[in-house]
Amino acid sequence: MSTKPDKIKKNNFINELYANIVNQKGRNEIKAVLVTDPHVDYKYVQGADKLCNNYLCCGEDDGFPSEPSRQAGEWGEYKCDLPPKTL
Repeated sequence: MSTKPDKIKKNNFINELYANIVNQKGRNEIKAVLVTDPHVDYKYVQGADKLCNNYLCCGEDDGFPSEPSRQAGEWGEYKCDLPPKTL
């Protein structure tokens, strides 16, 4: 710890760096979304079983359960690749 430069001794260097950047007046701010490695399932069907026993679910072959808690939603599910409309 004694060999660290003074500005990073508190182990708060990154937080202070970001605070300095944010607090600068006149700095333009942008908002961005980063999407990496999306998987699209063109066979995704809303209402299909999202809790099937297959590697991927939410397809017509997985069936259509009557319980709403098992039905694939409009925008996608955890055990399923994305429906095209979400991408």
